[in-house]
Amino acid sequence: MDDLFKQPLDVFIDLTAGELCPLPERFTVRARRVTCVTHPNHLATLAPMVASLGWTLLDPESAVAACTDAMSRAAADRALFLLLSGPVLASDEALSAMRHCLDLDPMFGCAAARIRCERGCCFRRPSQNGLAAGYWIPRRALAEVPEMEVGLELFDASLLLRPEIVAEFGPLDGQFSSLPGAVLNYLGRARRGGYRTVLANRAVMAIRGVPCNAGQPDFLAVPPSDQALLRRLAPELSRGGQEFRASSSERFEQLNAHIDQAARGTRRRSVLLDIRNVTAVHNGTSQAALGCANALHRLSPPWDVTVLAHPSAIPFHDLRKLWRGWELTMTVPRSPFAAALRLSQPWHIQEMIDLHNTALFNLYFMLDTISWDTVYPSPRHLDGTWSFLADHADGFLFNSAFTENRFLARFRRASEVRRTVCHHPFDPAEYRDVPPADAVISEDILVVGNNLDHKDAVRTIELLSAAFPFRPLVSLGPKLTGGPYLRVYESGSVSDHEVNRLYAEARFIIFPSFYEGFGFPVVTALAHGKTILARKSDLLDEIAARCSTGRLIAFKRRDDLVDIVGRLLHDEVVQEEPLGTVVSDVTRRWSDVAGDIVRFVDDVSGQPDHSRWVKRAHAINQLLAFSN
Repeated sequence: MDDLFKQPLDVFIDLTAGELCPLPERFTVRARRVTCVTHPNHLATLAPMVASLGWTLLDPESAVAACTDAMSRAAADRALFLLLSGPVLASDEALSAMRHCLDLDPMFGCAAARIRCERGCCFRRPSQNGLAAGYWIPRRALAEVPEMEVGLELFDASLLLRPEIVAEFGPLDGQFSSLPGAVLNYLGRARRGGYRTVLANRAVMAIRGVPCNAGQPDFLAVPPSDQALLRRLAPELSRGGQEFRASSSERFEQLNAHIDQAARGTRRRSVLLDIRNVTAVHNGTSQAALGCANALHRLSPPWDVTVLAHPSAIPFHDLRKLWRGWELTMTVPRSPFAAALRLSQPWHIQEMIDLHNTALFNLYFMLDTISWDTVYPSPRHLDGTWSFLADHADGFLFNSAFTENRFLARFRRASEVRRTVCHHPFDPAEYRDVPPADAVISEDILVVGNNLDHKDAVRTIELLSAAFPFRPLVSLGPKLTGGPYLRVYESGSVSDHEVNRLYAEARFIIFPSFYEGFGFPVVTALAHGKTILARKSDLLDEIAARCSTGRLIAFKRRDDLVDIVGRLLHDEVVQEEPLGTVVSDVTRRWSDVAGDIVRFVDDVSGQPDHSRWVKRAHAINQLLAFSN
């Protein structure tokens, strides 16, 4: 620690807005020269104390002019210059940490200490450009940040300037009415000369009389007139804050402060639900995402919930009426959240960047990996998007073990992430909104799918039409031309109620898809007590084990359908799959899904130290450099 004082140390203390707080004796001995400025009302009180310490006490017309004089004397002697604003409890330990940061690089010109509350449980985070008010973060957050941060100029209660800075950049600019404004301008001039300001995260000092979570002291604020002058003289301030790490570090600490308030019970946990993948259509994604959101709303967890939705989805699904009491937005909110949960897989990295900037924890509900495997319907660079997702998400929910296994096999890094299987409901009551008594059973064979190749609906309908030309078929999904024995309902345009009626009135149902993440058509058909023919797969076994009504017949090849359908039409025996072997899940409802989601979100976001935010921010900064 003695190395700190191989160079002389000059101290300037601005007490024009506060009262004196004595510094530790070792500090007063080590400091070669201490100049203190104060308000005229304090002169008589402070004079004896200052005289006993050997300090110089001034009542200047301008703190800016007095600081300039003190800096000039320090420059003449090539001394370190410590600027204290307010009754700061400085210490040799903190000064040593600040000096260590300056010694790491000759172009680090100024080091700022972290300021704690009187109790030591919270620390102030200075704003990235010194203009906005700082805020308080929990002490534990400092363990997650590096020893020091290279940022832009900032003004806080304790600044240590290297001798070269004090000597080379002239006097403080007298145009500024406040010392904070003048010092920020001075450090900006030094930064333009190549000298950066660093935040010494291991140098901690306190200000007497500043309690936990107090507002910003007046003596640290920059008046509006000085802010305008600063922006005119250094228009690059906002750009520097956004591009040179400072904004990432500041946002991380801001999110930590927000989540700490929830942990201490001073506010409710805030959660952002991202359903931007739901648009003005009825499909499996909308059924899954809206089902989860509706169930969460009914459960009413102790969260402050905001829903980020696609503009077209709000009127189409009548979301404002569905979720009264929740905030609904079409733009990414700037306010901080403890967790952001996207209720379907992301398709673009920008969507993940949005959630990263919003919440300390980013969680994703993965519905399937079909687009990645089939390639042709996927957005460009989906592999890179999901690789980034696997590396940087904080948690995954999967709608089936089948989906989980597919994703982990393709993106092995995701195995290191907190995850859980969260099945959609299996209780038949969740899928029947047409009472059985109201359903008129027809002779229709209902084929469910869409135009995508993995659904295999078009080829299946062609096969059945040729094999049973006079048997009425109903197509739910693909865009086809109807005929005398083929009624067509296109995907997306049919309401959930109409879909339920088609299921309820069909004689039996065929779901020929090669590849699903959960298989709502299978569960819906069985919920209606129907016979459904579905392609054999591990997923089908997983779902069948949790369904308790209806009849499930598995087939391996499309051509097998002709024989199976023929047997069914003649009431002959066919082999059926066992149902309901996992008894504990057969009554699973949407409320159970919501409960699982709440527990997972609370469990993951309740451990702030496990957040991957810092690592994610580093990767995002690199991505943004490429994209721009």
